[in-house]
Amino acid sequence: MRALPRRAQVYIIFLALAALIGVLGMLPALMAQPSLWPVVLLFAGLICLSDLFPIVMPFPGDAEMTVSGAVQAAVAILFGPAAAVWAAFLGTLVAEAILRRAWHKAVFNVSQMVITFGAMGSLYRLLYDGNVNPLNSVQNAGALALLAVFYYVVNTGMVALIVAFANKISASYVWKVSFRNIAWHELTMVPLGAMIVILWQASPWAITLMVLPLAVVRTSLLQSSALQLQTMETLLALADTIDQRDPTTYEHSQRVAMFAEMIARELGLAQDQVELITLSARLHDVGKIGMSNALLYKPQQFSLDEWHEFRRHPTIGASMVENFPLFRKGRDLILHHHERWDGQGYPDRLAGEDIPLGARIIAAADALEAMTADRVYRNALTLDAAIEEIRRERGRQFDPKVADALVAILERYRQQEPDWERETFQKRVRAFPVAQTVSTQVGG
Repeated sequence: MRALPRRAQVYIIFLALAALIGVLGMLPALMAQPSLWPVVLLFAGLICLSDLFPIVMPFPGDAEMTVSGAVQAAVAILFGPAAAVWAAFLGTLVAEAILRRAWHKAVFNVSQMVITFGAMGSLYRLLYDGNVNPLNSVQNAGALALLAVFYYVVNTGMVALIVAFANKISASYVWKVSFRNIAWHELTMVPLGAMIVILWQASPWAITLMVLPLAVVRTSLLQSSALQLQTMETLLALADTIDQRDPTTYEHSQRVAMFAEMIARELGLAQDQVELITLSARLHDVGKIGMSNALLYKPQQFSLDEWHEFRRHPTIGASMVENFPLFRKGRDLILHHHERWDGQGYPDRLAGEDIPLGARIIAAADALEAMTADRVYRNALTLDAAIEEIRRERGRQFDPKVADALVAILERYRQQEPDWERETFQKRVRAFPVAQTVSTQVGG
């Protein structure tokens, strides 16, 4: 836990203390109803079983999701906060032990479940009409709807905070990236829990009928996660394929993405903007995939027809990524990464602030990578020459503030690496700090 930032440590300790108070505070109520213990143990076992098959989502912090929320919601509705707290405590604790989680992750997960479902049990008891059946009245249906919203907000909010604290990024960014697009899955857990309640009231054995619906929900979530991950991997593989066609441009896209991230952080942009710009930079040349090697790597000057063909690649790349919802926001950055501040770029001859900021950043990063890399027709420029070229093109090719940020980064690098010319800048820059200035919006 020492490796965690202090705010993350304090947050986990706070949740653990709150959960411990809840567990101990609810014990007398549960001891007063000995007949509830078999039920608590049964549902704790179901919770544990559900948690043993988590789905890792392609989000910051490797957040995991399970369908145990439906089981825990059912306990909260059926038996109230005491049973909900202890079922969540025992079931999650055993699952974490079996999965051999790092102890601070286990403490967080157990505490999160205890607090969330203990509160949900209390909330439902406060709002219902006296009959736990969610369909018994309009009042109960309203209580159930409020419970679903409460679960979504509290559960995702607690996870977003710990990921933000642990990674020193914005909690709102974590929430938008990780949970906004899976709201329906989270909101579905409480209605599924209500179905378990109704089946339990008919016959405890009837809850076995929920195995298939819960499996379907889990499979749907798994496929969604896999699709997002495969989409990401496919487009990145396409970008790498382009780079690998010519040894002189190998890892070009990776380096452009790295430079773009450095510039974005230097400008103090919010984390979600940094991520979007970095990813778009990684894919900025994906439109070249259909072009011939003879055209892409021709050492001589292009003919007019060849220029027209070559300049189609931003448009092709933009049309490719807009077909993928995960990358749609990066479309305009890819489309306009060859525009110039003075309006002499392509494909749309945009100028100044009309060019998206991310595209202006990628343009500067792309130019830096090209200047500081060997090509078949010339050797890499020295760092001094690259800095001078960026200053010369400030206000012409490059956005002045982007050029200033890039020069500031390179000047700091030169101060730390005075003998840089012994090796190429490209080989050594990976060890250089990514950012010296970050936005107050980053870090939660």
